[in-house]
Parts: sequence; structure tokens; C-alpha cells
Amino acid sequence: MAEITTYNFRIVPQDVDFTLRASASSIISYMLNVAGIDADNKGFGVERLQSNSYTWVLSRLVIDMENMPRVNEDYCIETWVTKVYRQFTDRHFDILAPDGTPYGQATSIWALINIETRQPADLTKLPDGGFGDVMIPEREIHIKGPGRLRLSKDAPLIDTHKAGYSDLDIN
Repeated sequence: MAEITTYNFRIVPQDVDFTLRASASSIISYMLNVAGIDADNKGFGVERLQSNSYTWVLSRLVIDMENMPRVNEDYCIETWVTKVYRQFTDRHFDILAPDGTPYGQATSIWALINIETRQPADLTKLPDGGFGDVMIPEREIHIKGPGRLRLSKDAPLIDTHKAGYSDLDIN
């Protein structure tokens, strides 16, 4: 039976911004590290995959933080996989205070890429049953996942009346 995995951390001085709260980049870094550690522990981590010429590529990431932990505060990240599509898989995160109060949530979409061909792998045809034994599809998700912004030829590039997550990088 699959289970949600919890990883515990403490915010150290190099992880904070001028408000003495965790910076967004440090939270993201911890989440991506947790994704890698969790995949390793469940048998589909990068080291194992690279021996067969595959690697994980982060396709999309959405983060919704209500609050940020302060310097020297403990927090945990829970992570689990909910779905496997043909070329993508969903991984979710809850960022929590020790008492269970949520700091925030995140959802990510990953692709498995063949290193030699640079083509995505078909996740539904993985040997040994793929990820079926590690998925937790029934866990409630409190964040809307990333979407796609589809523009028609005549549509304005930005519609100021509609806002939402997209896969466009607007930095």
C-alpha cells in the first residue's frame, strides 16, 4: 500500500530573506530535493533511471503559500504521486508546521525523458508495472494544477479580465 511520505526540516539562516522568513527559492529547492529523495526511496529515482538512459524533467510547478516558516522554525513537506498519464506524472506537496497547520501546497508535473533520444518515455508501458503501487489518487488536493493558455490567432496576448495558472513563463 502506498503512503504519503513526510520529510522534516528546519529553516536555517541561509534559507531566509530580509523578513527572516523562508525565501521562495529555498522552499522550492527543498520541495525538488524531496521529490528526488522520495523517488529514490520508491525505486524510480534518477540514479536508477540514468543507468537505463532516462531522467526526470520538471515540466510545471504551481505553489500556493499562505505563510512562510521563520528562521529556526521546524516544518515538514509531505509528498505523494496521484496520477500517471502517458507522458507525465503528477506529484503533490503539502508544506506544514509541526502542529499540522498548512504553510502552503504545491503541485508539479514531471516527464520521464530518454537521455539519448531526448524523447519522453511512455509511462504507461514501464516495466514492473510502473508506478501503480506508489500512487495515492484518493488524497485530496487543495490547489489547482497548472493549465495551458490557448490563444486564438485574433485574441489579444493578455486578457486583463482573466487570470490563472499557465505554462507560460512571464519573468
